[in-house]
Amino acid sequence: MGGLLMTRPLSLQPKADDIGLARRAAKTYRNGPQLIMPYLYLGGEDNAVPSTLQALGVTHILNVAREVAQAQDCNMECRHFAWDHNEAVLERYFDECFAFIDEARNAHCGVLVHCQLGVSRSASLVIAYVMRTMALGFPQAYEYVRLRAPCISPNLSLIAQLTEYGRKTERVPELCTSPESLSSMSGSENASPMECEGDAQQLLDAKPVSGAGAGAGAAKGGSDRQGMADIVAGRHPFFLS
Repeated sequence: MGGLLMTRPLSLQPKADDIGLARRAAKTYRNGPQLIMPYLYLGGEDNAVPSTLQALGVTHILNVAREVAQAQDCNMECRHFAWDHNEAVLERYFDECFAFIDEARNAHCGVLVHCQLGVSRSASLVIAYVMRTMALGFPQAYEYVRLRAPCISPNLSLIAQLTEYGRKTERVPELCTSPESLSSMSGSENASPMECEGDAQQLLDAKPVSGAGAGAGAAKGGSDRQGMADIVAGRHPFFLS
């Protein structure tokens, strides 16, 4: 008789979607956490390696995974929020989380936000931080972060919460994509992260262009929202990794 083939019970088998997300996360973060904004990194638990983070100038670690233990004796500022995959009320944690992130960034120190994979919970917090910092709604902030970390995929419960939060943060849903607006974002290498975000906000606050300029902008950048993500995440020098 042949040997028995040991398998996991069906209830414990990893779902195909989970395997796919894990593979995408591994590909995105294989070379380290991703820079989302100046001094702000997003990643998974495998990226929370002190030696690697120190090389990036990271001094703060924010862990939002219940099942991932907080780093010990790593000579870094660490915070742990034990979020489940379907955390019911994210917003009640935002002020404390944002203050921790701001503490690092205002000191020009790096901060890593991570969960288990860097796909859903930590991505949701980073998206919310982008929404708060740049006065964006969920669709724009999601696209902005996705361009930097393609594996992100918040679950439906978290998306619903972020969408509701976006109704409080979003000020300007449209964006001017004219060359004049682009040139106004040239920036300075000596600017602080908050100053360069102020430059980005000037662009976000610009009124939509009309006529020939609008047509040219649409042809180059697609929709206004895609244009916003393309310009802020891809063209502003301070947002290039």
